[in-house]
Amino acid sequence: MATFGPAEELRTLTYGAADELGATEAKQQGVLGDGATWIKTQAAEHFPDAVKIAGLCPICGARVRDAVRAVQPGKAPARRTWRKEQYEVLLPLLWEGKREAALKHLQSVLAACGEVPLALLDAIRYLETQHDWIGNYDDWQEQGYPVGSGLVERAVAVVINLRMKKRGIRWKQANASAVVALRVQRINAEWESAA
Repeated sequence: MATFGPAEELRTLTYGAADELGATEAKQQGVLGDGATWIKTQAAEHFPDAVKIAGLCPICGARVRDAVRAVQPGKAPARRTWRKEQYEVLLPLLWEGKREAALKHLQSVLAACGEVPLALLDAIRYLETQHDWIGNYDDWQEQGYPVGSGLVERAVAVVINLRMKKRGIRWKQANASAVVALRVQRINAEWESAA
């Protein structure tokens, strides 16, 4: 399913698809999100026992990378070395689910800053609000859960971008949602016939 409509419409479509696939009754459930409040609310309402996962690579990792780059921008070798050192500390901590340690590290970077970049404050706020969604990503992968948004990003590329982002094309929201719904229906039918 896909829509350009409001979050409520996406919630309805998502829950309907999950129910149709039997996921609402599955013993093992996982919700992969980007930390948005509305996703957390929907996960708590519809999948309270599911494992909640903040997609690490493009979502959480990107926020941390943006924060580190904002503290030491530029191409000077010393700045690049400092950024690399920060990544070598922070990214493994996040991968292992050590959110508190990563948060403390970013707070120590904040304390050492003269001018505080917004990206650093954003990363700190993000980690402060994700305590239920950041865990040990190795463990989750071993249990079969997706830990990155690659599947979703690929679906966006195939379902939406391939049709909607052609040169010179402009869409009204209602028309775009209808076209995307038709593409989803067609792609799902092709998938089911091939199975």
